[in-house]
Amino acid sequence: MKPTEEEDERGGFISGSKLSRAINCQGAHALELVANTPPPKWFTEAGTRIADLIDKLATDPDSVNDIDVDEEEMETALFLLNKKATKFSEICEEQGYNPDDFTVFHEERFWYTHEATPYYSGKLDTGAYHKTKPIAVVIDDKSGWMELPPPWMNDQLKSYALLLYQNVPHLTNKEVKIHVATNSRFWDQEATLDFDDLREFHAIAVNAIKAINLNPKPYGLPLRAGEWCRYCDARMECPLLRQGLVSIEGNYGPPVEIYEKIRQMDVPEIEAVLIASETVNFAVKAIYDEAERRIQKSPDEFKQFEYRSGPSRRVLVDSTLPEVASNLADIGVTGEEVLSCLRGDALTIGKTSKLEKLIYAKLNLDPDAKITHKDADEVMVKALGGFVGEKTPAPKLWKKKPPKKQVAKGKEVKA
Repeated sequence: MKPTEEEDERGGFISGSKLSRAINCQGAHALELVANTPPPKWFTEAGTRIADLIDKLATDPDSVNDIDVDEEEMETALFLLNKKATKFSEICEEQGYNPDDFTVFHEERFWYTHEATPYYSGKLDTGAYHKTKPIAVVIDDKSGWMELPPPWMNDQLKSYALLLYQNVPHLTNKEVKIHVATNSRFWDQEATLDFDDLREFHAIAVNAIKAINLNPKPYGLPLRAGEWCRYCDARMECPLLRQGLVSIEGNYGPPVEIYEKIRQMDVPEIEAVLIASETVNFAVKAIYDEAERRIQKSPDEFKQFEYRSGPSRRVLVDSTLPEVASNLADIGVTGEEVLSCLRGDALTIGKTSKLEKLIYAKLNLDPDAKITHKDADEVMVKALGGFVGEKTPAPKLWKKKPPKKQVAKGKEVKA
């Protein structure tokens, strides 16, 4: 039976946003239900507030006048809302769709059932489905700075597409076309999923959730360490991570001995150590996450560490490479050179530092100089002005630098 809103929107069932962890680490869900859940980090709470703002702006813009809104969060919400509308229009234009033929909704929860049993649910930021054809669109807002897998590899987006496929009658059991996209300040990615994609993901998700449902007790299913550990509510109580710290010393000796012996190990030994080290690495990340939580709560109590962002950097917010290359053609930069300056494929965020150096070289300026030359700045603005934004890295723990020594009256004194 579907749980009521009053009990809990998810009712203890898996959510689409956590489905990737359930697939990769089936034991995590049962542990999370009984874990001493830590309070959410500040950026998680900020993301929730921004999502609520986007929903209010989309459905009842006047309602935001009655609440106290952080100016930066409002700016982010407006940006994402406008970009989302543009993205939907672009998808329709590219595919030859009429936007008026779609039913559009925001912040709506759907349930996926299998054999008359609720398996998981997901609240879609924005979804749209064609009123008569087996076509749909899913757009997921991301207000943070963390890079995610591309949409065609993103289990959260696939889970949302599967929800629409099952809950919209004229999509079910049809040769569907569901366009999925992430909506962020820093990247702009989309993919199209068809019936075969959904069938494959359905098999993976259903098998994982069925195993979880049959073994609801904590520690009843295998645990597996990976990137999905980072946001797991049970990571500080996970026996796998704890055992990883113990076993690497028990099996391979103290870390200092591994460090000293690594050059004498054969390849199978090195690979075994690497696998064990991965688990240790995720355990250390969990320790840092907990320290970050504490330092946010009591920053003055920390004497040797601080929690802050690093320096901002320029990133491409939209990799529309033909337009970028066209703007740079006047100084002899080719499209191939633009591509070579970006890491990954054309859809991945690219640091602009290599491109900046290339422009400096074309202008016969010092390629290692900072962005101070007026001519180079003008070229950068002309070529990349619509595609480059300042990105502030996520805050993290930094070890405080010792106070600088001051010199007074020819004598060196401690600060």
